[in-house]
Amino acid sequence: MRKALLISLLITLAVSSMFGWPISLQGVREDTVSESYFDSMKEHLTHYIEIGITEKSGFNRYHGMPLWLLIAMVDGNDSAHPYKFDLDRWEAGYEVTLVSSDGYSVTFDTTEMPVGQLYLADRKNGEKIAPSVVGNVSTKYMVKDLVAIEVMIPDLMAQQESPYAYELEFSIAGTQYRYSLEELKNSEFYIEKPGQYTTSAGTVYASVYGGIPVYDFLKKIANVTTEDTLKVIALDGYEMTYSMTDMADTSDGVWIFAFIKDGEPMPEDPGPVRTVKVGDHNPNIDGHLSAKLVKRVELAGKPFKAYTLSLKGQMDFDLDRQTIESGVSCHKKTVTYKSKSGTAEYTGIPLWRLLAYSDDPSLAPHKQDSSIISYNRDLAKSGYSVKITALDGYAITLRSEELDMNDDVIIATIKNGEELPEGEWPMILVWQFDSDRIPANIKGVKQVSSIEVITD
Repeated sequence: MRKALLISLLITLAVSSMFGWPISLQGVREDTVSESYFDSMKEHLTHYIEIGITEKSGFNRYHGMPLWLLIAMVDGNDSAHPYKFDLDRWEAGYEVTLVSSDGYSVTFDTTEMPVGQLYLADRKNGEKIAPSVVGNVSTKYMVKDLVAIEVMIPDLMAQQESPYAYELEFSIAGTQYRYSLEELKNSEFYIEKPGQYTTSAGTVYASVYGGIPVYDFLKKIANVTTEDTLKVIALDGYEMTYSMTDMADTSDGVWIFAFIKDGEPMPEDPGPVRTVKVGDHNPNIDGHLSAKLVKRVELAGKPFKAYTLSLKGQMDFDLDRQTIESGVSCHKKTVTYKSKSGTAEYTGIPLWRLLAYSDDPSLAPHKQDSSIISYNRDLAKSGYSVKITALDGYAITLRSEELDMNDDVIIATIKNGEELPEGEWPMILVWQFDSDRIPANIKGVKQVSSIEVITD
């Protein structure tokens, strides 16, 4: 369990140190709480309250939810009621460890902590803050920028030693399902076949994978169709969407949720569950399509819409939706953008990172090993133009000197936690409204279709 926590924390710390979310939950089960998930909890529960706390800085008003609501997600192995909090077990006593993004941690025994004493807060005096533990308790328990909660229940942990105890979650049409890997392995759907994927650096990984066919299994538990959009969410917050039409297509192989590799359970990383295509003819897919560390599977309830971003310059590339989503997941940045229609939060990838595809053919971005920095910063600092064009032909031109390593100017795919609205989809150029690095003459570009590097 300690090893699993360490792996999860290394992943979570890397993400949360920048964004404050997600929070890794480790206990009898494993789970994560993203910012959007926490917001959905606030909508459906009445526990989101104001907590007044007197601190050295004065009297502060926090808004948050009882910490036990999160602990309830991992404090037992009752699959029929996975989110039911076990008060008797809390009062009997076990250890809870809270971990901050800076590495600070504190442990308490539940017998010494009243169950309603601690809260997870996301606002202080009306302002948004990183997720923090607050309460009228010793300041050592007031953990800022919380990234992980570990629940140690010895009598139940012993039951979780099997690598097949890991649970895969499904959210379909508002109904939640959980299946242990042991249940899936013993199901009628389980298959083992060869498959492979090729990374962006050109490395091919080939194995015999065991798992359950995505489309057939989902059809069994819910009324899914090829019109749906499938989303997988990983333990580290990585997200990838797939067309259910592609999932149903078996012409060159079968997409599976794989958890066995060459006859053995996959390790914590790059497992314990990943998406991959298998078949008698050993199909090969692009590496970014094989999402690892899969924890949760969701159906969006709307058709999958493909799109392409054209990158032009000294090299030309056409990036599909899943390549863009992979980039956003790996280099996620959220900005607050103000326009005539109001203020909104947009999430995407910094524009400068996309320039690496077209700025220097000698670097061939994402086609070599990680020791090679694909982005040509010297060229960017020397100056060239960057043209961003929309579907309707509208375009603006910016300068590379002002975009160089500038994380406040992004190509966004998400608005206020949701897919972009029709008038902005599939991508939009936006920036942090109060940044001190706003490029001259920048304007928002909706429905971005191409980005061109024009050297002087």
